[in-house]
Amino acid sequence: LVELMGWELGMIESVSITILVGLSVDYVVHFAVHYNHVSVEMLEKFDKDHAKSEDNPEPSERQKRVYEVVSDMGPTVLGGAATSIGAALILLCTWIQFFYKFGIFFLVTILFSYIFSMLFFLPLMSLVGPQQEFLSFRPFLAKYLACLRTDKEAQEARDIEMTKRQEEEKEGEEKQDKKPEEAV
Repeated sequence: LVELMGWELGMIESVSITILVGLSVDYVVHFAVHYNHVSVEMLEKFDKDHAKSEDNPEPSERQKRVYEVVSDMGPTVLGGAATSIGAALILLCTWIQFFYKFGIFFLVTILFSYIFSMLFFLPLMSLVGPQQEFLSFRPFLAKYLACLRTDKEAQEARDIEMTKRQEEEKEGEEKQDKKPEEAV
């Protein structure tokens, strides 16, 4: 973009690029998180709402998830893109060079980010997105927590045993201390 506009890579361009890196992935992250949070109940609701027919074959779980993502998050992401584009257009009306250049970077970043997320990322998720527990950390986390609980229970048992031994040793020492006194 810097080359296309005939600009040199200076401080303004560097700051703009640095700030806009986060915005460039914003829509994809929103869609990805919602894709992973689509529940079984949502998928069952999809099945009830969309009756199967000869003309309408059964969609895959991935396609159902993408449908839920677009129907739930689509309007929100579109609204975010629209307000960001509006802000960028206002920046383009300024006379200050920094704001003008930032506005151009901002506008291009938002447009490409929205187009990429809608026309590349979501179709990609409908083809190869994770399904059910695939690439999910939940099973590993459950096993890890179970091991921690087992280790904690074992540690508690060892602590109880150690406390009993210490109490027995103290009682034994107290008995030995009393025996010499009785002999005298």
